[in-house]
Amino acid sequence: MQNEVVQRLLKDMECVVDQAQPTDPARRAFAERITGEVAANIEDLIAKIEHGTDAHGTNSNHNILISADGRFSVDDAIRTALPWLLPLADKASSSQTEKHIYSQHNAFVLVVAHLVKARLKNHDTYKDSYRLIMPYKEAGTKIAGADDGTMIDASITDILAIVEAKGKLTPKNTRDTYAQRFDYTRNIYYNQMSRRFAWGLTCCGSVVNVCIFTNYKVLASPNIGMKTKEGCLEFVRLLVGWSLCSTWQLGFDKTISWNADLNCFEIQVPCRDNTGKSAAYYSTDLILAAERLFGRYCRCFLATNKRSAAEITEDNLLVPNCDIKDSWALFADDASKLKALDYKDAIAGDQDISEHVAHVQFNDEVGSVWPSEDLLLEASNDAATVRSEISLLKKMKKTLGDKSSRFKRLYPRITDGGWVYQKASASLVHDSTRAMVGLCTEQQIPIPFCLYARYAMEPIGEPLETVQSVPELIVVLRDAMECYTTLYAECKILHRDLPGNNILIVRDKNGIHGLLIDYDCAVDLEKPRRTTRPERTGTLPFMSVGNLEQLPIPRTPLDDWESLLYLVCWLGTFGINDRRSDTITKTPSHQIPN
Repeated sequence: MQNEVVQRLLKDMECVVDQAQPTDPARRAFAERITGEVAANIEDLIAKIEHGTDAHGTNSNHNILISADGRFSVDDAIRTALPWLLPLADKASSSQTEKHIYSQHNAFVLVVAHLVKARLKNHDTYKDSYRLIMPYKEAGTKIAGADDGTMIDASITDILAIVEAKGKLTPKNTRDTYAQRFDYTRNIYYNQMSRRFAWGLTCCGSVVNVCIFTNYKVLASPNIGMKTKEGCLEFVRLLVGWSLCSTWQLGFDKTISWNADLNCFEIQVPCRDNTGKSAAYYSTDLILAAERLFGRYCRCFLATNKRSAAEITEDNLLVPNCDIKDSWALFADDASKLKALDYKDAIAGDQDISEHVAHVQFNDEVGSVWPSEDLLLEASNDAATVRSEISLLKKMKKTLGDKSSRFKRLYPRITDGGWVYQKASASLVHDSTRAMVGLCTEQQIPIPFCLYARYAMEPIGEPLETVQSVPELIVVLRDAMECYTTLYAECKILHRDLPGNNILIVRDKNGIHGLLIDYDCAVDLEKPRRTTRPERTGTLPFMSVGNLEQLPIPRTPLDDWESLLYLVCWLGTFGINDRRSDTITKTPSHQIPN
C-alpha cells in the first residue's frame, strides 16, 4: 500500500471538501449558512470554557458524553475535544497518543452533529431530508467481513468514512496513515455492493486530511489544522455538507438497494432498448466481489428479472436466469483525451466533452441519450485506450445473429444493459468518474475517465474447475476457441485475456458446452488505433511472452493461443475436477449479507 500511495495519491486538492457540498443551489446556500452558525457556536463554547476553566487540565480521555438519563452534554464534549482544538505546550502536545485523538475527534463530531440537529429538526424544508453524521461508538474496530486482522481507528457512521489517526504529525506517520487508510478502503468495496467511491479521513495530531477514493486516484485535501479558526471552519463545512448532500455524493449507488420485503437485493438494470429507463432484477448470490482498491470494481450477481410473490427463504429460493455484470466499463487514460470530432451543432472542434458526458440529460420525449456510446468511441484521441464491453457484445449479436443456435450458446448475450444514471438534483446524469470528483474546479485532475455500466447476460455458466472429466474439458475448450476464432474472423474482435476463469462450462437441455466471457480487455480491430505502444493485458500466469514483456509488436491471435497453451499446461500440472457426476455439488456462492 505504500507503493499505491506514491502512485495514486494526489495531494492538496482544493475540490475535495467542495465535493461534499449539496449540488442544489438553495440547499448549498443553506449548508453554508448552517456551517457559519455552527462554527460560531463552537467558538463561543470554547471561549466560555477558556474563561472559566483551565483548558490544559481537561480530561482528554473523557468518553462518556451522554448522561445516565440519555441527555447529551455539549460542554463535556467540547472539554474532551479541546486539546485537539487549542494550541498546547510542546510537552503536552507530544504526549498525545492515538487513543487521545480518537476521543477528541469523536467528541468534536458529536458536537457538530448536535448543533446541526438543533437547527434542522424543526426546519420546515430540511427537517426530514438530512442525516446525522455521527462517529462510530467504538474505536479499534474490525470492519465486518474484513479478510485480514486490521483494526480501524475510528469511523463516521452512515457513510462509513474511516478515520486513521496518529498521535503526532511526522512524515512517517503521514505515510503510514495513508497506507493504512488505503488498505481499509479495499474492504469497504469488497463488502458493500452499492459502493461506487469512498470517503476517508487521516488525522496526524491536530492535522486532518479528507480523501476521496476514485477508481484510479485518491484525492486528498490540503492540511486542515484543527487548532486554527480556518481549519475548524473547514472541518465543520465538511460535516455539514455530508449532513445535507445527496446520497450519491457519499459514494453510494441508489440503483442497488436491499429489498427488505423480499429479503434480497433489487438491482436496476438499464433497459436494452432505452437506457434512460431501467428494469428491476433480484439477487441473493454474489459470484464476484470488488476485490481491489483500484480498477473497474467489477461485481457479478446471479439474478432474475422475475419478482417473487413472497419473501425469499430457504423454502422459497430465488431461481436465477441471468448473470448481472456491474463495473466501470469504458475508460481512457485521461478525461482530456475525450475530444469531440463533430456532433451536429451540440459541440464543435476539439472541445473537451468529458464535462458534457457527466451532465448528459435523458430526454423522455425523444427517448434518446446524448452523447451516444459510438460518439464516445469515435471522439477518443487514442482509441486503443478506450474499451466498451457493451459495444462489443452488441456488435457480436448483430454480426452473428444468423449463426446456428448452437453457436449462439458459446458467447454471452445481453438481455438488458447500458450506462447507469444517478439522480443529481432534479435530473439524471451519466455516472462517471468526472462527475464523482466535481466538474467546476480550476484544478486539472489527471484521473482516467470512466462510465459506469451494468448489464444482464445469459446463459449462466459454472467455473471451468467443475468439469467432471478430461473429455468434458476438451469439449469446453474446443467450444471456447471455436467462439474465439469466429469472433476474430467475422467480428474482428481480439479477446486478449484467456485465463481459465473466462471460460465457463454450461449444462443445459442440449448437453454441455463452453462459454467464452469477459471482453473488458478485448479490442475491436475495425476501430482506428492511434498508438504504437501495445498494452499489457490479461492474467499474469497465462500471458504470452510478447504481452508479458510488452514487446513493440502488434498483438495477434497467436498471443491468445499461446495463453491457451499455458492454461492447458496449468490444468495438466495442478489437475482438474474428475469426480463422478453423482458426487458433483453446486459450486458454493457468496451469500450477500443484509
